[in-house]
Amino acid sequence: MGIFGTDGVRGIGHVDSVDDPLHSFDSGRLFTKELCSEIVFSASKLADAGAVIIGWDRRPSNLELAKSAIDSLSKTGRKIMVLEETTTPALQYAMLAQEAKLGVMITASHNPSEDTGVKILFENGRKPTVEEESAIENTLFNGTREIGAESEIEHISNKPYIQRIRDMLIDFGRRGMIPDEGFLVDGSGGWISAWLADMISEAGFPCTEVSDRNTAINWNCGASSLSEGVVMGWDECRGSQHSLLRMLKPSPRGSVLGFCFDGGGDRCFLVCSSGDGVCAIGGDGFLRLFSHVCTDEKNFSAALTIESALDVSEGLRGLGIGRVTETGVGDRWLQHALMSDVEADDIVGAEPSGHVVLRH
Repeated sequence: MGIFGTDGVRGIGHVDSVDDPLHSFDSGRLFTKELCSEIVFSASKLADAGAVIIGWDRRPSNLELAKSAIDSLSKTGRKIMVLEETTTPALQYAMLAQEAKLGVMITASHNPSEDTGVKILFENGRKPTVEEESAIENTLFNGTREIGAESEIEHISNKPYIQRIRDMLIDFGRRGMIPDEGFLVDGSGGWISAWLADMISEAGFPCTEVSDRNTAINWNCGASSLSEGVVMGWDECRGSQHSLLRMLKPSPRGSVLGFCFDGGGDRCFLVCSSGDGVCAIGGDGFLRLFSHVCTDEKNFSAALTIESALDVSEGLRGLGIGRVTETGVGDRWLQHALMSDVEADDIVGAEPSGHVVLRH
């Protein structure tokens, strides 16, 4: 039975014990503590020797699932670094900084809050290949676990990642890339909702977070209910249930109005004014913008999926420079394609769902 989807394993969060975790997942989509811990332990046998970093997003069952994942690795001799509530990109950043060999992100990304799951990341934040996923699946609940040395557990901070984002935003501001009139941020009630907008404002650029940390993650907010190229009139926005859209006011065409993330923090849509309303720009739009700035760059590598609009691929290929790769659906395929191109100066991949992938 294949339990991995396009990005990790996802199901309904379930913290009570079940007799047959695999059957419960297959028949009722129950993602249990037993299944989570077994996936993590099996992945640890594939990863190179070294530290593991564990993080999660704000879903009802995730703290219990994280405890089970930590417990499953407690006798492997690996150093366990606990990042606590975070996003997938922040965990990948921590993996690079700490030179960790395994990453465990407990999340269901843009799915509703009752869902959860786990993403497995290997060295440098790399997502698994199909063969690695099969190897994990083939060893689930297969015999007894070998008991090794007691693992050291250390709680680490997201502060280096936050500082890195702050430094980059200040640099963007100095170059005139942040609108003076301010903009909105919709973090889906996830981890970035607690700090990103405040940090941007403190850096001198007016910014407001629109999602509510007191409601369920991804509820009437974020990237999950937006689609590439969607255009809505101002009246339609005012009547929308979407937290960011209903706060927008008529603005001149081209104005940057806000950014919407998903709860896992790895999908992003730019919301801007079309003059008569708003337009949502995802990965295709980002690649169109990229094609305008790389006309003089002979050494770029761009990856897009089979779901991308035809003009995006034609526009990039029409430059007659660089390398353009088309992949299957899912940001891991973009990542794998880009990681194989180590010579290019500018590396970017994106898909319409809002995933944007850089060199790491």
